[in-house]
Amino acid sequence: MQTEFESVNCLICGGEDHQRISDKGAHGFPAHVVICRKCGLVFLNPRWSAERYRKFYETEYDQFYRGGSGGEETVFQIVERLKAGSFFPVNPGKILDIGSGKGASLTYLKNHHYPEAQYFAIEPSVICQEVLKQNGIELVADQIEKDWEDGYQEEFDFVIMRHVLEHFMDPIMVLKKVKSVLKNNGLLYIAVPNALNPSTPLSNHFRNVHTFYFNKWTISNALRLAGLETSVILEGDHFQKHELVCFVVKNDSGPAAIKISQNQVDTQLNVYLDMLSAENSLPSIIKRKLKKILFLHKNR
Repeated sequence: MQTEFESVNCLICGGEDHQRISDKGAHGFPAHVVICRKCGLVFLNPRWSAERYRKFYETEYDQFYRGGSGGEETVFQIVERLKAGSFFPVNPGKILDIGSGKGASLTYLKNHHYPEAQYFAIEPSVICQEVLKQNGIELVADQIEKDWEDGYQEEFDFVIMRHVLEHFMDPIMVLKKVKSVLKNNGLLYIAVPNALNPSTPLSNHFRNVHTFYFNKWTISNALRLAGLETSVILEGDHFQKHELVCFVVKNDSGPAAIKISQNQVDTQLNVYLDMLSAENSLPSIIKRKLKKILFLHKNR
């Protein structure tokens, strides 16, 4: 229904001048993807309402987007990246995973690295919440938008946000909350899909649940507006070439001015337009149809 959708301005610069990129998303859901012509932020506009997203995450998300196990492999990648950059936390007391799923990352850290730490999670899925409780992980909140941070000011040594920042209605508000609950010199780990090197096809990269599509420039601007600054940004590695990873160490700095350039806007726009042009070419269409036929023949 149209009433499920809302229109928004650019979260970074407030701009209203947007260029449409695509309307097709994964699993047949609409994904109205636009780019801000002023700062280059890519986001959904219009997008679902907060209430529609809440219902989807509570009861529908798992069947479309929750993958197989993969939990230990994922957190192993986090650990190895942090060690390689000399950011691996030493004896953290409290660890928070935002968008934890069933808590595989926290369970791995408890079993292999920090048996004495306390573990906390924010997770909307009702199914995942039950598993978290069974594994002794404290559920801080089911929704990031709630006032959960009031009871955890400057308590966490390590916060994990793996492939969740792109899901929020207001990532800057979320980052401000995270800053408030991090101890000084506490570590925030962020991983999101890299809009400058997206996975293919774009109809799978664009998703109704991904309200924002960050690159190294736009995620840096979001962090600046939240009073945070990246210590390291990785644009893909041998673990995942389509991932954008940020290590953020909290300090006393406040919100900073954003940095934008027309070249950055054009670069991001051309990445998507060039890929869409290639994917919509006749050879690409034929190739996809042949792959589908072979898959159906193999699995019949």
